Amino acid sequence: MDVQYTSDRDEKQLLIRKICLILLACVGTVFLLEMLFVVYLLIWPVQAKTDELTLELGDELTEDAGDYLNGTDFSLRFATVDTSGVNPDELGVYTAFCSHGMKEYSYRIYVVDTTAPEVTLKKEKVYLAKGVRYAPEDLIEKAEDLSGEITFQAVSGFGQKEQDYVLCEEIGEREIQILVSDLSGNVAREQITVTVDTAPEINGVGDCYVAVGTEHDLTRNVEVLDDVDGNLTSQMRIDTGNLDWQTEGDYDVVFSAVDQYGLCTEETGHVHVLSQDALADLIATREINRKDDCIEGAVNLYCAGAAQMASLQDQEEYMLPSLVHIFINKSNGWAKGSGFIIDIRDDYVYICSNEHVLRERGTDYKIYFFDGSSAPYEVIDKNANEDIGFARVNMGDIPAETLDMLQSVQIDMNRYEEAKQGGIPLFMEILNKDGLDYVQEGESLGLSDEFYLLDSPTLRFTVKLVAGNSGSAILDQYGNVVAMAVGTYWETGKGTHYFGVTVDHILELYESMTGNDLYTR
Repeated sequence: MDVQYTSDRDEKQLLIRKICLILLACVGTVFLLEMLFVVYLLIWPVQAKTDELTLELGDELTEDAGDYLNGTDFSLRFATVDTSGVNPDELGVYTAFCSHGMKEYSYRIYVVDTTAPEVTLKKEKVYLAKGVRYAPEDLIEKAEDLSGEITFQAVSGFGQKEQDYVLCEEIGEREIQILVSDLSGNVAREQITVTVDTAPEINGVGDCYVAVGTEHDLTRNVEVLDDVDGNLTSQMRIDTGNLDWQTEGDYDVVFSAVDQYGLCTEETGHVHVLSQDALADLIATREINRKDDCIEGAVNLYCAGAAQMASLQDQEEYMLPSLVHIFINKSNGWAKGSGFIIDIRDDYVYICSNEHVLRERGTDYKIYFFDGSSAPYEVIDKNANEDIGFARVNMGDIPAETLDMLQSVQIDMNRYEEAKQGGIPLFMEILNKDGLDYVQEGESLGLSDEFYLLDSPTLRFTVKLVAGNSGSAILDQYGNVVAMAVGTYWETGKGTHYFGVTVDHILELYESMTGNDLYTR
């Protein structure tokens, strides 16, 4: 058995060591506490400066902790700022954060717009056309705003209200105030001086109806005039788009002209490329006519057409330019009759009348038109059995103002078939040398063989005929020729009967005697 012995000296040394260790631990703890206190004094004392910040749209949001916290520079080194949830390029309310030690601070960020739009004026002089509306933005070079959305208004005179357009009605210089506003209500105001002048005027643009395969001069009858520059027709531009003369369709054509001040005028015309039949049908139904519309390539350009719904009275004045009076001076007197224009083409106006009228010869014979003007005629051919004849007048012998008004009659075989059944209102107009003499009205009584002087049946009617009426057009209430006055006979106890040569025989003989194809419906 081993036995250890310790002396009193050893025990004292051991105790001293323990005491020293305890003292050292106490000193270390006190030092550590002192150091922590020093760090606290240096680092921890911070305070939030505010709980919200205002940021101008488009500006960069600061990430400097000193803008968010109050504290020493050393202390603020230990703070972190988080602005990732803020979009400075879009108006709104956002949240940013700042962390320091174990604490996090939050801030409400208002992105606002207090800056008016930036407006750049035009360097050159601004000209406006009288009576034309302009958008206010057209008067400036450009306007920009970070919000991306701006509105324009203008004030064009003292005491005038703000408007979304500029309209000047007087020639000369004028002060215009342009107001450019953004979504936040910020307004930029710019004063500019404009010169008001008349823009070029483009005349003669309208609808044009062209037969397929026929090219039309789009500049014909179109004229550009300007108060300052004069006639600018030669400088007119035409944008034909996809116009194709070979393909049926409706096309838009834009005419434009610019004067020396840069004032521009645009007019849009419409070109309708149609088949010959479709074009002829538009004329025949009076949907278009050569006086009001531009027509090219039609075989019946001068046709009066026929109304769709009308009365006799509506047609009486309208059909006058289609009628003629025939007068023959003879050595032993004179003879007269009536007729109507059946066709106009090339260089001649073609007249239809009775054979017994056109057979008359004399020292002087003329066709008199509705306005009292006259011209000599030549007989083409005639048929005694049908009492039908045709003459023609050279266009060169007709006064230009008269020729411009003349028209040929319309023949509609469907309307003629109705007249053959009877009960259709009819009328006849008689011209003398000075123009309209009188009008007779009546109705159709149907086909008849009673007028034995002709080989073919005639159309009988109640329209009263007298001497000099021979060759007159018998027209229905729509303006179609259904017959030509030929004669009368008296029947005991039944009075006088009136007859006309039917239009089907007139049409047949016209085409065989002249070689012209006449459009009918």
